[in-house]
Amino acid sequence: MARSKKTECLPLERIGVIYARYSSHNQKEESIEQQVEECTSFALLNGIKIVHVYADKALSGRTDKRPQFQRLMRDAEKRSFSVVVAYKSNRIARDMLNALKYEDRLGKYGIETLYAKEEFGNTAAGRFALRTMMNVNQFYSENMAEDIKRGMLDNAENCKVNGALPLGYVSGPDKRYAIEPKEAEIVRGIYDKVLEGVSFADIANDLNACGVRTKHGSLWNKCSFHRILTNDVYIGVYRHSGVVKEGGVPPILEREVFIAMQKYLETKKNPRGRHRENGDYLLTGKLRCGYGESFLWAKDLSTYDAIVSWDTYIPLITPYFGNHISLFCLLMTITNLIYTKINMQNTAGQQQMPGMKFMMYLMPVMFLVFFNNYSAGLSYYYFLSLLITIIQTYVFRKCINEEKVLAELKENQKKPRKKSGFMARLEEAQRQQQAALREQQKQRNKQQRRR
Repeated sequence: MARSKKTECLPLERIGVIYARYSSHNQKEESIEQQVEECTSFALLNGIKIVHVYADKALSGRTDKRPQFQRLMRDAEKRSFSVVVAYKSNRIARDMLNALKYEDRLGKYGIETLYAKEEFGNTAAGRFALRTMMNVNQFYSENMAEDIKRGMLDNAENCKVNGALPLGYVSGPDKRYAIEPKEAEIVRGIYDKVLEGVSFADIANDLNACGVRTKHGSLWNKCSFHRILTNDVYIGVYRHSGVVKEGGVPPILEREVFIAMQKYLETKKNPRGRHRENGDYLLTGKLRCGYGESFLWAKDLSTYDAIVSWDTYIPLITPYFGNHISLFCLLMTITNLIYTKINMQNTAGQQQMPGMKFMMYLMPVMFLVFFNNYSAGLSYYYFLSLLITIIQTYVFRKCINEEKVLAELKENQKKPRKKSGFMARLEEAQRQQQAALREQQKQRNKQQRRR
């Protein structure tokens, strides 16, 4: 009797995930990519199918409060995978107790923890080597923290930059604070406007409208000013790591202005609640068109071009319309009304909803209210575009004989259209299909008669 061949069983492919992490100190985002690449190669060599990557960016391993790591542990409870692959043991945790705790938890879930660059083995000697490495990781972390703290303290003693810079300053060649002129002008403008009674919301709107962003590159809002208005760095006080030095920073503000601001903030119960009492914007007189020259009658396109203004506060009008009339905004409204009238004439024969004609004329008037406080440059842009459109419409009407064009279109409609090759093939296919359907119907009728 023939002997049966012995079949060789291949090991089943294990399901695994990758955990990668880098700290915020002296590391970049590329570290994540490098770790994932090494772990992927390691998994491929060991027959592990990677189904997900958990990555915590700029988070210290000394704490377990890491979003992706906690998500990994929650998925581990569901037994979604059987292997966790990390670049090194210090990626899981730098604190020895945390590292042992979480590796033990993963072990209880039946999940194996492997390291792409460290091989310990599942023996007594291997486990001892792993615990020793965890202890070394914790020592390295604590030692590095002490070095960083020592370095920051040394920087503070010499009034050098430590961490994020406030608005108005940059790091100079000697790593000390240096004034950034454009940002410093914005800081002074904020102080001036707050002391004049302008609300935080209005100042934020002005800055955003002028394209100015915060130090972090985000939009301004009414909560963006508290740190700026209370930070004594602007009068030359250096503070960091418990070190306080007068004159350690080049001042941007006069001391009297800063003190006045602190008194204002203390006595003002709701500094954010008031609206602008005058029409000046934060960068009025500072941001100009082109190379700083005026344009036509507008001295500054960054704000409105008032031809009529008044000082009396008028309820409902002053808060929304303002105490002035902008000429460019008025011209924009007039051209918008003319353009609306032209469009209404073009659609005179068409049926319209009741009240639509009134709404069409109301919209330009509403624009006058909305844009009266906006920059003259924006109103000028809308005015010019509408004016060009009106001129184009007038020229087309004068130069083109509409009746002749309509007559030619009707004449062309009467002429037989030459079918394209595609249409001819499509019609032929339809005829063949219809003939086939008729033939099938005849066959069915014959069969029914025979029955």
